[in-house]
Amino acid sequence: KAIIIKGFNEPCISNGDSIEIESFKIVQLELTKESMISNIQRVECVDTNILVQTNIKLLCFNSDGKYLYPIGTKGKGPGEYISINSFVIDNNNVLIIDEYQRKIITYSLLGKLISEKKFERNDLPNWTKNGIFIDDEHILFTHYIYNTINTVYSIYNVNNNNKEELYKFPVRTYNTAE
Repeated sequence: KAIIIKGFNEPCISNGDSIEIESFKIVQLELTKESMISNIQRVECVDTNILVQTNIKLLCFNSDGKYLYPIGTKGKGPGEYISINSFVIDNNNVLIIDEYQRKIITYSLLGKLISEKKFERNDLPNWTKNGIFIDDEHILFTHYIYNTINTVYSIYNVNNNNKEELYKFPVRTYNTAE
């Protein structure tokens, strides 16, 4: 079965070409004891919510910036993560990838635990940075390059745990993730 990535063959906008945007809004996020942010890894807008990922938590704000709740909790127990390597949005769910505990934890967009799936050591993609569902069963991941781990893109099948490396960059780093 061929995997088709929508938009892959569409022409890119050249540097210097303009992108027409009708409007945009700058949102100041509410600062509370629970919503303190130190190092933003990623920001995603989902429906009317804003998800903000750090390496230790995933926070949900409304479109006006009001802090709503965390998605999941840090810990070593069931439904908890040690670190958020990346997350993926699937319909009304958020899948958190915790490579340290080798598991994917699924929460609703309201932050409620739905399921947890544990993996053997090499079954889960390593050094994931971002992920996006490209169809009902495949996640396209981008990866950090670290030492001799040089996979830039991979596709992961959530149904059979198969992972396929799409592109490796012929370089290595020295104990830094790039």
